[in-house]
Amino acid sequence: MLARPSTILVNMTTPPSATTRGILNPAASPPSLSFDDFAPREELRPFVARIFVSAWSLPAPHVQALLPCPCSYLVLGTERPGVHGVTTRRLEVELVGEGWVVGVRFRPGALRSFVERPMHALRNRVLPLGDVFGPEGSRLDLAVNRAQPGERVALVERFLLDRPRTVSPDALMVNRAVELARTTPEVHTVRALAERIGVSVRVLELRFREHVGLSPKAVIRRCRVIELADAVARGERVDWSALAASWGYSDQAHLIRDFKEQVGATPASYAALCAAPALRSA
Repeated sequence: MLARPSTILVNMTTPPSATTRGILNPAASPPSLSFDDFAPREELRPFVARIFVSAWSLPAPHVQALLPCPCSYLVLGTERPGVHGVTTRRLEVELVGEGWVVGVRFRPGALRSFVERPMHALRNRVLPLGDVFGPEGSRLDLAVNRAQPGERVALVERFLLDRPRTVSPDALMVNRAVELARTTPEVHTVRALAERIGVSVRVLELRFREHVGLSPKAVIRRCRVIELADAVARGERVDWSALAASWGYSDQAHLIRDFKEQVGATPASYAALCAAPALRSA
């Protein structure tokens, strides 16, 4: 059990770092491992949350832990290229030598607008672009690998702009629900989320299965832990008891257990890991 600090209470509207969202212990990343992300072109913003770019040149292997947002991704480059369905667990990616990736983080319900398959069929899977998008997906993979670094993002954006796509009412509803789960502390149960959206619990669960691939309960838990991990990585101190109460946990022990199940460490241990690189460089 953690002692209650006397400083700030983390809240769901604390702005995260867009560049490091979902990257666990980002301060421990080697200097030669770069991350960058940015907003997509205006026409793609109903579908795409962010586009990210990473590159590395490492003298020794580095294992990067990730807790992805509750959505699907498109990744091209030298490390795990393909269409990544939503995950139920954190990921550990071993990076070796030189490499790069360009990726798309879709809005939670958006990939379903591009493909003819339910998102629960992609859960915890990585499929080649050709399996999801056909021959044009395979051609994109080849073109991006042949392109100069400064041309890669434009190729990915053009590919998505050329796809037939519509924002269905169900996709919009799912996107709104996930945003509420992320930013509204009092919406901490599936019933509360369904009531806020104006649908039944059963309808919400079916739409999440179809468009996200996770249950609403799993999405709420993931959003909470990502927000908390971001705050801890920024060095913010947390009033755990108050936070647990505001997020609907019965006590802080349940909050800590939820964090450990997803991040792989208790909040206190994770805070120590995040602080270690700064202490070594001080």
